[in-house]
Amino acid sequence: MDSLSNLYGTTQLGGANSNGTQQGNGTVFELTPNGSGGWTETILHSFNGTDGTWPISGLILDANGNLYGTTLGGGAHKLGTVYKLTPPSSSGGPWTEKVIYSFAGGNDGESPYAGVIADAKGNLYGTTSGGGGTNSGTVFKLAPRGPDGWTESVLFRFSFLSGEGPYCSLVMDKDGRLYGTTFRGGNQDGGTVFVLSPTAGGWNLNFIHHFANLFGGTGDASEPIAGMIIDSLGNLYGTTLAGGAFGGGAVFELGRSHGRWQEHVIHSFAGGSDGYIPYGILAFGQSNSLFGTTEYGGGLGQCFYTTLAYCGTIFKMTRTGSIWSESTYLSFDSSGTLGFTPVTGVLVNPDGTLYATTGYGGTNDVGTVLAIAP
Repeated sequence: MDSLSNLYGTTQLGGANSNGTQQGNGTVFELTPNGSGGWTETILHSFNGTDGTWPISGLILDANGNLYGTTLGGGAHKLGTVYKLTPPSSSGGPWTEKVIYSFAGGNDGESPYAGVIADAKGNLYGTTSGGGGTNSGTVFKLAPRGPDGWTESVLFRFSFLSGEGPYCSLVMDKDGRLYGTTFRGGNQDGGTVFVLSPTAGGWNLNFIHHFANLFGGTGDASEPIAGMIIDSLGNLYGTTLAGGAFGGGAVFELGRSHGRWQEHVIHSFAGGSDGYIPYGILAFGQSNSLFGTTEYGGGLGQCFYTTLAYCGTIFKMTRTGSIWSESTYLSFDSSGTLGFTPVTGVLVNPDGTLYATTGYGGTNDVGTVLAIAP
């Protein structure tokens, strides 16, 4: 969201290059409030393959109004891109898209699943889910060079023991350290949480936590796919697709105690009305709360024509002292126009309004954007 309350997002498919047999390569869109309670959608860019395909990640916005994001595929090597969208010089004009990096695979990364973040100097940081030599993924940096150039460097290449498949977006603390997750690998093969710290000679990676394997039966969280968020005290919060007390995914907290990181599962999803498989990143709400989504569960209707996979939820985590409690904030229903199966997180406006997307349903049965009043 920008300062005028315009919303920006991506669609994995669709766009100007769609036809009867081609679903399109995806789009970047803008939603503008029209002043009377409605919203106007504008397609800012339709991807054509050579400039990327499948932009499944979110976007970031810089001080000049430029948007940055990634595509999972396409580009010069068909292995994904990082792109920049520049706003028009005059109102109503077209936006300009530029590929600022095409991933090459091999020792370089490939298939960036998540978006990028930026530091105060305008450097971009992100992850690729593959590549890096052993095809276990990378952490990369893109540094601005000259008026319109960029230099890419790989900060770390993952392997099985150091974690496989960093599908996550990164988060940076006040000291410039980068935190992220890997989906698998680590010493228990349930994924990891890592921190990359800048040093005089480069970057140093350390592990904060190794998650238990899904079948380990420990009750620990397992298989994190989303990025994490960080609070003012440096505590980290995230979700996992699996694990927890019931195997349906979990919300975890990582904080320091006596100089060491300690992980706590603060909610285990049980399915049914509670939801399960939290796919998206968390968001901070008001009064020590967290918001997130589950891809399935909810209990209001049957999705995909099964009795097992319901329609998804938005959930809220509330903290009282050191104790967290979870409640279902919204359950989706496949029979309505709200949509169902949310696979991204939510955006929380300062006034408490939540904005969310769904992957299916709505008037055209291909997803929706929602505004949910507090």
